[in-house]
Amino acid sequence: MTNAAENSRSTRWIPYAFFGVFLCFLIADVFFVALAVRSDPGTDTANAFEKGIAHNALLKRAEAQKALGWKAGIELAEDGPAVILTLVDGEGRPVADADLAGRLARRTTDRSDRTLFFAPAGAGVYRAELTGIEDGLWELAVLATRGADSFQVVERVVLK
Repeated sequence: MTNAAENSRSTRWIPYAFFGVFLCFLIADVFFVALAVRSDPGTDTANAFEKGIAHNALLKRAEAQKALGWKAGIELAEDGPAVILTLVDGEGRPVADADLAGRLARRTTDRSDRTLFFAPAGAGVYRAELTGIEDGLWELAVLATRGADSFQVVERVVLK
């Protein structure tokens, strides 16, 4: 009987060890859940789901833009911090009297995004000044409209 009693006593700790291990996992899980709830959600775009389901409308606009035939050339000005956009139609003629709206954005965050204001600088040539913008890789998006026609161009630019 003493052997059985001693074996019983020597193995009593095993259920407590299992309980202790699972308790450690539970504490770690509670810690990580609390950390996840309190931290940054990681999204930088509001209404990302709604923007994603609007993809079919985007495809229709892309088809209309392709049918329009406009082309844009983007370059950085040599005489100062500015973007020069040249806009021509499908036959190579300058597109004058268009209204341009521009946006200069970082791909990683919207905290330093800037709105650009383009001014006509000749036949089909438009210029936007880049004052107070830091160097680096940017994404330039420009929407040109003239009457019912609209044209959008998105291009990466490196500012130095």
